[in-house]
Amino acid sequence: MSTPGNWFVLIEETGSVESEFVVAKTIPVDGGPEEAWEAALEVARTHERFPGTRADCAREIYRLSERSIRVVLRAGYGYIPESFRVTVAELLEAHESLAPQQDEAPADKGGRRWPRRRS
Repeated sequence: MSTPGNWFVLIEETGSVESEFVVAKTIPVDGGPEEAWEAALEVARTHERFPGTRADCAREIYRLSERSIRVVLRAGYGYIPESFRVTVAELLEAHESLAPQQDEAPADKGGRRWPRRRS
C-alpha cells in the first residue's frame, strides 16, 4: 500500500536511439493512482515536446497499458511525426548518492601518470 505523494507522472522522450525513451521530466502528484492517471491525461493533452510546437499539429493519444500513454504529433503531409510517452509511476525507493567522507583519501595505486623529468 502506498502513501499519498508517492505517485508521479513521467514524461519520456526519445533518446539518441529512436526506440529508447529517457525520462525528461517527473511531475509529483498529490493523491493515488487515479489522480495520477488524470494528471497524465492532462499532460498528454497539453505537453509540447519542443517549445513552439506547431499549432496545426494533430495530437493522437493512445493508451498503451493501464499506466502508459503514447502521444503522436502529426504536422501534416511530409513531416515526420514526433512522439513522447507519458507514464504513471509509483516511487518505490529513492537512494541519494553517497559523497565520500572527508577523512577518506582516494586510493593511491603508487603509480605516476607521467614519468619524472630528468634534468
